[in-house]
Amino acid sequence: MKAIVCTRYGPPEVLRLEDVEIPNPGPHEVLVRVYAAAVSVSDCVIRSGRVKPAMWLPFRLFVGFRRPRHAVLGIELSGEIESIGTKITRFRPGDRIFAFTGRRFGAYGEYVCLREGGQHMPTDCVIASKPANISHAQAATVPTRATLAFHFLRKANIQSGHKVLIYGASGGVGTFAIQLAKHFGAEVTGVSSTANLDLVRSLGADRVLDYTAQDGTTVGGPYDVFLDAVGFKKSSPLKLRCQATLARGGRLVSVDAAAKVPAGYLNILKDLLAADKIRPVVDRVYPLPETPDAHRYVEAGHKRGGVAIAMIPAE
Repeated sequence: MKAIVCTRYGPPEVLRLEDVEIPNPGPHEVLVRVYAAAVSVSDCVIRSGRVKPAMWLPFRLFVGFRRPRHAVLGIELSGEIESIGTKITRFRPGDRIFAFTGRRFGAYGEYVCLREGGQHMPTDCVIASKPANISHAQAATVPTRATLAFHFLRKANIQSGHKVLIYGASGGVGTFAIQLAKHFGAEVTGVSSTANLDLVRSLGADRVLDYTAQDGTTVGGPYDVFLDAVGFKKSSPLKLRCQATLARGGRLVSVDAAAKVPAGYLNILKDLLAADKIRPVVDRVYPLPETPDAHRYVEAGHKRGGVAIAMIPAE
């Protein structure tokens, strides 16, 4: 099979297209034919190996010390069950799924084995049936970005009627956060660049702020929830002014915070997607050989929603 292989940490150029063996599923595993995989900021960090000093040891324990432990990277995918192990109960060949691969990685290949898990067989992989009303490229961008948005809004105890400000509203987490906050009944203000204001409005934001033009004097509020979907490493006078508008008892949550997202969240999101309550925003889809270009684009920091790579022609 074809796969993108990473044998050392470094810039996008370390990613190479190679032929590797198709894996064989164990008793508790499914073999997935991958149709699309996501490329997120997290993928770029994993490839580069660059993290804050305090995170160096946990990162290397998870990914690998001198090089990635698993040469085929990628943690989010959408595809079809090709075959199953003898102990599999939830899935059958032909089932279309989307998944978070966890520490197994492997989404940047045409096939990957994932552990089904269950009551007595824990796993860090999360697999759910793909909604029929979205494409594989769209589905591949859901497992981490949408679950993070859901997790942090729940962590902030979002309630109907709350005023919510989402900083970085046009990114992978932000585009889902707008729609989920509206689903919860909140009034949403989205912050993005000039080029993305219309997108933010189209996703349901009641009010938009242009971080390239705002002087910080008309940010509104007070806000019950401030979701920083960019991270504290990227600050600005406007962000600081927005943080200052939190209501008494308001909650500030950031994607910088460590998060162990419950596996059940993906099934909740699956139902919301199937009901057209939320929709993935996909900026670009690259063919598998152009995965290094996809990484360069994501690292440039201007993507709208998600970016995917495709193992099959676009649907």
